[in-house]
Amino acid sequence: AYFFILLNASVVSLDYLDRARNAGVDFGKLALTYNFYPHTDTGMGWTDFKRKNWMLKDYGLRTQAFVPGDALKRFPLYEGLPTVEKHRGVSPYVAAVELIHEANVDDVFIGDSKASIKNLRYIVDYQKDNILNIECSLLPQYQQLYDQVIEVRKDMPEKLIRLSLPRKPDIPICNTLNRRKGTITMQNKLAQRYSGEVSLIKSNLPFEARSNVIGFISPEYVKLLDFIDSSTKIIFRRLT
Repeated sequence: AYFFILLNASVVSLDYLDRARNAGVDFGKLALTYNFYPHTDTGMGWTDFKRKNWMLKDYGLRTQAFVPGDALKRFPLYEGLPTVEKHRGVSPYVAAVELIHEANVDDVFIGDSKASIKNLRYIVDYQKDNILNIECSLLPQYQQLYDQVIEVRKDMPEKLIRLSLPRKPDIPICNTLNRRKGTITMQNKLAQRYSGEVSLIKSNLPFEARSNVIGFISPEYVKLLDFIDSSTKIIFRRLT
């Protein structure tokens, strides 16, 4: 009979894995689960974590890590229970997306006693359908953009994310502000055939007469822009 075994990914060595494979251990029956760290400043460093997890994935292993909760911290320290120190105090949703997208983690667990249902739903949407729910504030005339699944253009610019929404001619010129990271813009009639194109701004950009600012992403969710690729879909959600 075979057992499914969870090994401590935080301390397991590659030499151990080589010896296990040479001994005929079925890696399909293994999962590598990282520790969580209740005490501030004791969590794993992000660079080392990423490097180690990508190596474990090269072995064909399933990996699992923890993010903090946002509804109820666990006793006795109540400081959050992440695997990676940089995620302490971060939304479990944003932390989970970073683990999955940047470090190739398979399973994400909530280390603390409780997380909000909203964030759990957001995590599942990303795991199942590669959908990012992004809470934002849109100007009144653009409320129709809320709550619809929007695809991202396959050709990815460096400083902004172009959304695959229908363009509209003759968009009036208004709110042509500096385009800070997290700004949502729509091209106006000065952009000619690009009029009506909607973008998410990934880097701080200057004033552009052709770009109307139509909304702002909530600061808690701006980090998600770094994890959007050509296969990602997004849903704008009203701030709650």
